[in-house]
This record gives sequence, C-alpha cells and structure tokens, in this order.
Amino acid sequence: MLSTSTHIQSPSTSQQIPCPMSLPTAIPAPAPTSNRLNLVRHLTSLASS
Repeated sequence: MLSTSTHIQSPSTSQQIPCPMSLPTAIPAPAPTSNRLNLVRHLTSLASS
C-alpha cells in the first residue's frame, strides 16, 4: 500500500516541489526553523509518551 501510494503521489509531488522550495527563500529562516523545532519536540514528546 505504501509503495503504491508513493508511486501515485510522485508525479504530484514533483509538480508541487517548486512552490514549497520557493517559499522558504521568501520566508525568513528563523520562522521555519523554529516551527520545525516545535514539530520535532512535539513528535518526540508523543513518541516518549
């Protein structure tokens, strides 16, 4: 199931790559990095619990 889903999503992701890639350049670095750190901490807290 996972392999088929990845194959199906591969073309859509390839088309959506330019948008996300261009966004980080326009957005200041500290903002996305802090969000990523918060996500990591949230995931780690869920994993530990």
